[in-house]
Amino acid sequence: MSVSAGLALAGVSALSAATSHAFLKAGEDKLVVRVWSCLICAAIALPVALWAGNLPLNLWLLLASFALLSFINQLTLVRSYQLSDFSHAYPVARGVVPLAMAILGVVYLGDTLTVPAMLGIVSITFGILALAAGKGMSRHGWGAAALTGLTTIIYNLVAAQGMRQAEDVIAFLAWLFVTDGILLPAYLFIRFKDEAMSRLRPAWTIGWQAGLLTLVSFATWSYAVRLAPVGMVAAIRESSVLIALVLAALMLKERMDRWRIGAGMLIVAGATAIVLG
Repeated sequence: MSVSAGLALAGVSALSAATSHAFLKAGEDKLVVRVWSCLICAAIALPVALWAGNLPLNLWLLLASFALLSFINQLTLVRSYQLSDFSHAYPVARGVVPLAMAILGVVYLGDTLTVPAMLGIVSITFGILALAAGKGMSRHGWGAAALTGLTTIIYNLVAAQGMRQAEDVIAFLAWLFVTDGILLPAYLFIRFKDEAMSRLRPAWTIGWQAGLLTLVSFATWSYAVRLAPVGMVAAIRESSVLIALVLAALMLKERMDRWRIGAGMLIVAGATAIVLG
């Protein structure tokens, strides 16, 4: 029952993650939209964090690692969406996450996976990578998307470890959002100084929506990894690529073709195998 609940939470995370990234891609100033996301999440989480209280030193060390990795990830994510279409960059960035998280979850966190779950993870991974094949992305676009995927894998693993070690998961998750809201806004104000505020104002509308969706996405993912193996959770969550394709066509007016539809069916088949497994 707990695994089923974890996979259901992963599904909610997938929907909200894809939508938040579509808002980010739609924003004219992508760095500022991401800064707004960080600020909104931190502002909502701060009262909860202060109410929940302090954390043990080992969890603070994990939070510091997460904040640094997330900062790098957000810079590469912004750069990736500046260089490539959403329907190109998002699949590349997320393509290897399910398989890598499954392997690291077994080796590092002691997870166990059924055969259908493993086949489903592989199917989703290949489906996502197929979506990114033959799209004519530039070398810099591929590099930015790949680095985004690598940092996503590492910070997800750090967050999963913290969620499993924390006795008070609400406190850990609240402080995670608070600490994650420091580096990127600081970077904006240090780099652009007096221009920072004038850049923030026009992006408020998209920014607060992206921020709420980011909060929902990561909160549901964080609870999901307490209930189910991280490889299964990652596979379901990264099926958000299929949702992203629909949003790319509807919101961003990007082209859908048979190749993308076929790759999307691989993702659906993989998710089905995980649920049945």
